[in-house]
Amino acid sequence: MSEIVRLTEKIAHELRQDGKTAGCIAVKIRYPDFETSSKQTTVPYTSSDDEIIPVAKKLFHQLYKKGQPVRLLGVKLSELTNEAIQTDLFANKEKKTDLYKAIDDVKNRFGKLKIKRASSN
Repeated sequence: MSEIVRLTEKIAHELRQDGKTAGCIAVKIRYPDFETSSKQTTVPYTSSDDEIIPVAKKLFHQLYKKGQPVRLLGVKLSELTNEAIQTDLFANKEKKTDLYKAIDDVKNRFGKLKIKRASSN
């Protein structure tokens, strides 16, 4: 599960660096016998880790065959846009945006591996 979190953090950071948001999240799993499964779902447009990670985890749990080793694991964001999106009037998106800007600044200055989510360990 920590690999899903790590991959999702990485791709969400890249998304924010490009000034984009995603409206679709997909997870792909390949097993040692090369059987491959993928699942995707649409989400409200976002680039926030805390909104993308739970969806990626849910998709992973829907696909994963318990006890099976995994050969390949991937997370993909699609339906990208850099258009302005409508936000919830009552949600405090400004604080979240400031938080992710600060996190991204640290990653850009000291390296992407210097700051990460505790659940990715």
